[in-house]
Amino acid sequence: MTWRVSLWTAGAGLLLVGLFIFARVEGAFIPWFLLYFYCIVLLYEAGTWFFNLRGITVRRRISATRLSAGQSVTVRVRVFREGWWPTLWLRVTEDLPRQWVFHAEDSQRVIQPLWTRELELNYRIHALKRGAYRIGSTELESGDVFGLQQRKKHFSGSSEVIVYPKVVPVRGWAGSRPDDTGSRQPTSHISEESTNVMGVRDYVPGDKLSRIHWMASARSGTLLSKEFELHVSSELVFMPDLSSISHKEHNDDVLELEMVVAASLIKFSFETHRRFGLTLHGKSLQQYPVGTSEALFLHCMEALAIAAADGEIPFSESLVRAAQDLPRGTTLVVVSPSLDKQSAIAVETISRKVSVEWFVPLPQGSVENADKHVLSMLQTAGAKVHLISSGEQLSQLGRGGTRFAVRA
Repeated sequence: MTWRVSLWTAGAGLLLVGLFIFARVEGAFIPWFLLYFYCIVLLYEAGTWFFNLRGITVRRRISATRLSAGQSVTVRVRVFREGWWPTLWLRVTEDLPRQWVFHAEDSQRVIQPLWTRELELNYRIHALKRGAYRIGSTELESGDVFGLQQRKKHFSGSSEVIVYPKVVPVRGWAGSRPDDTGSRQPTSHISEESTNVMGVRDYVPGDKLSRIHWMASARSGTLLSKEFELHVSSELVFMPDLSSISHKEHNDDVLELEMVVAASLIKFSFETHRRFGLTLHGKSLQQYPVGTSEALFLHCMEALAIAAADGEIPFSESLVRAAQDLPRGTTLVVVSPSLDKQSAIAVETISRKVSVEWFVPLPQGSVENADKHVLSMLQTAGAKVHLISSGEQLSQLGRGGTRFAVRA
C-alpha cells in the first residue's frame, strides 16, 4: 500500500468519525443524511478500488504479422471480465511503436462496460512502412464516477509485425543466365574444378600431386593427371548497398527504392527457380548462402525489411570482399546509388571472376553530368547498368541494361 492510499484511507476514516460525532451532537435530519450519504459513497469508492479491475484478462489478435510496405494491419483487442462489480468507464491503451502513433485509428479508446462480460476494440494502422515493429503491453485504466480515483493495470504481451519492402513484377530480365543470353563463359578461363573426373591427360610440370592419377600412371608407365569437369555457375547473389557513405547525400526515398528493387528481383528469382543468395554489409556482414527454398526467400525478405544504411566501410571495398567468396561465373546483382570511380574500379577488378549487373535507384529520373563518366566506366568494365526511377520500371527491363539520360 502506497503512502497516497494510506493518506486517503486515513482521511476518509477521520471524515467518517467527524460526521458521526456531528450527527450525534446535532441529532437533526441533515447531519444524519450527510453521514449515510457519505457511508454509501465510501462503500462505493472502496468497492471500485478493490473490484473494478479484478478478474480482467486481455487478448490481442493481429490480422497479419508479415506484410508489404503500403499495406494496412488491423489489431483486435478483446477484454474479458469475470467480476460482478460494474465498471463505469474503461480506457484501453496499446503500447504502439513510435512510428505508428500518428497512423493508428482508435488505438486508445474509452468505453463503458458496466456489467458487460466481453468487450472488443479494433484499430487499424494504414500505410505501413518497411521495418520490424513490436506492439508491447496493453494498459487498462478505470476509476469511479466522481473522478476521485484512477487505477491502471498492465497486461504484458509482445506482438511482432514485419513489413517487407514492396514487391513489384519483374519482366524482361534474365539475370545474366548463360543459357538465356547465349554467351556462356569459355571454360578455358575458369580455374574452379568440380569433383567429377572426366578423364586423364599427360602430366604438366606444376600440376599438384593431388591431380596425378596414380593408377592410370602405373598402367601406362608415364605420369598422367586427372582432367576435371569444368563448370560455370549461374547463381545470383544480390548485394544492396548499405554503406552510410553512399547514402549520406541521398534522402530516405533512395534507400526505400533500393529495397524495392532488391526484394522484387529476389522474388523473381525465387519464382523462376533460380539459385539465389543475399549479401548485406551494414554494421555487420550477413551472408545468406545460395539456394532455392522458400525458407531462404523469407529469410532474405526479413533481412531486407530491417536493413539500414549504417555500414561504415565504403561500398567498393565491400564489393571486392564479397566477390572473393563467390564461385566463378556467379552473377553479382548490385543495387546501389553509389556512382564513384572506386566502384567502377571494383567492378573492373571482380568482372574477371563474376558477372555484374548494377541497378541504380534514381528517384529523380535522370543522372547528373558528374555521374555520366562513372556510368560509362561501369559499362566499360563489363557491368550491365539499369537506372531505376520507380519500382514499376522493373517490369520493362532489358537484358543489356538501360540507357541513361544526362541532365543538362
